[in-house]
Amino acid sequence: DLSIIVCTHNRARELDKTLASLVSAAAIARSAWEIVIIDNGSTDGTGEVVSDWSARAPALRGVLEPALGLSIARNRGLDEAHGKSLLFLDDDVNASPCLITTYEAALQAYPEAGFFGGPIIPVIDGPPTRLGEAILRYDPSVFSGLDLGSEVCAIPPLDGPYGANMLIRRSALANRRFDSSFGYLGSKGGIGGEETHLFLSLVEEGVNGVWIPGAAVEHRIPSSRATWSALRHQAGRSGRGGVRIRLLHGRQKSVGIYMLVWYSFHFVRRWWSAVLFS
Repeated sequence: DLSIIVCTHNRARELDKTLASLVSAAAIARSAWEIVIIDNGSTDGTGEVVSDWSARAPALRGVLEPALGLSIARNRGLDEAHGKSLLFLDDDVNASPCLITTYEAALQAYPEAGFFGGPIIPVIDGPPTRLGEAILRYDPSVFSGLDLGSEVCAIPPLDGPYGANMLIRRSALANRRFDSSFGYLGSKGGIGGEETHLFLSLVEEGVNGVWIPGAAVEHRIPSSRATWSALRHQAGRSGRGGVRIRLLHGRQKSVGIYMLVWYSFHFVRRWWSAVLFS
């Protein structure tokens, strides 16, 4: 009854690592499960990786979605998945051994909750950099890190879950889908925030989310992302998405120059001080 959905684009080596941890975690699940890999127009060896894992884990299958876009791929996952509960994971995470069983227990313990999230722990994959270490120390959220504490609690609006580790009941979604005007487009741009937009919409309709501290994943961050140029690029995409979400949900009445600049470059402003004094 659990569908695990992983969307991927040209990250065959990362996907292989993710599936190794995920298949191991799913093997001890108590309920029926499937793993659905949405290959979002990959041109590397992603198809071979999926075929290899499908041979080893019959409950794992791949689906090709040629239209590029993370939201498009996630919506294809919604269409292809058979489960009543949908666990979305990124293609560059390490699933903790108890990830699936912890979420299974949460689904039973909190039947009124429509969605769940757990810790996302960024780890630098490759030679460490001074900037990367400063980010991990001062604000791991730059690398999609998320930690709402060691106790089960309600998830506040705008505080998660993040796409690297989010569980949704299909019944809570009703007919809602990920907004395809959000979502990264591989290396071609796009803006972030499609999951935040979706969860805010659910909360506004009275759907509650629950934080599950034991359902953790590690998020592998290549050291190439811990550079100033990569950070500026990410800040622009994330900032534009953040402004648009706040406009759509009435949390900001207008997009003045100050707001746009602040959201686009708040990462860089913060880390300049972090690096100087780390």
